Amino acid sequence: MLTTILFDVDGTLIDTEYAVVTSFRQALHEVIGVDPPAGELDFILGIPGSAAVDRYADSAAAAERLDASWAAHSARLQRTQRLFDQISTTLTALRRDGFALGIVTSRTDAEMTGDLRHFGLDDTFDVVVTSSDTIRHKPDPDPVLHALHVVDVRPDQALYVGDSVYDMQCANAAGVEFVVAGWGARDLTVFTRAAAVIASPPDLIGFVERHTSDAGS
Repeated sequence: MLTTILFDVDGTLIDTEYAVVTSFRQALHEVIGVDPPAGELDFILGIPGSAAVDRYADSAAAAERLDASWAAHSARLQRTQRLFDQISTTLTALRRDGFALGIVTSRTDAEMTGDLRHFGLDDTFDVVVTSSDTIRHKPDPDPVLHALHVVDVRPDQALYVGDSVYDMQCANAAGVEFVVAGWGARDLTVFTRAAAVIASPPDLIGFVERHTSDAGS
């Protein structure tokens, strides 16, 4: 029986694409002097920031400068970030229906704590797993498995909602059913092993109700 719903953050709960990509492009220009064309930086969506930095930095010192510049530019663009429409009411409804809620993200603890507070979601989630909590990250299953361990549920009792192929691969590897956050996903053709594509946050409630009903029949 489904008891737990896990969420990615960027592109699933919070619309951060512009801020993430633009700030990284600005940092690359400032620190390394490169200006990647549009679309080249899409790979950074859904992976730890350190992995994105390592793609361009040729030394530990360069990586440190690039990371610091990225953080500074990102802070200046925080005002462009917003919760996707109807995310708050959807989370409230799911909690009211008795589901445990969790986050599994590639962000660090510090980044996630600030955003949860900023968007008023401090008390919404039963578990928050960030890149600070596991050695291996998405698409490895460890982040989702860690979340399941914290809330003490089996993989077949959980659902993971995300917008990237890394989210799908992580969920699949952990044995957890995956659904696509269609409101934030860019290319739906890559989701070859998803249970469903959910068009809007409220539609997730209907999917979960049907899922739970089918499982109990």
